[in-house]
Amino acid sequence: MDAHELQSMLSRMTAVRHTCDLDLLLFFHRHPRALLTSERIADWLGYERDKVEQSLDQLIDARLLTSLQNSARHARMYCLK
Repeated sequence: MDAHELQSMLSRMTAVRHTCDLDLLLFFHRHPRALLTSERIADWLGYERDKVEQSLDQLIDARLLTSLQNSARHARMYCLK
């Protein structure tokens, strides 16, 4: 895939607005099911926790990612759709 094809594909993905969004998609592509806190994800990706939470919410709203929370834990199960 060349740069033009990649840019065309990304322009159609309205949920990807920030590099954090793309980094999260790449992370979940490698780990399609992950039980993690947003703080842990932020540490691994190198973004502020608030930005990661905003991007996670955006990807969930776009139905690219699902999230389940166990009431006994702070971590959530994230699943790439």
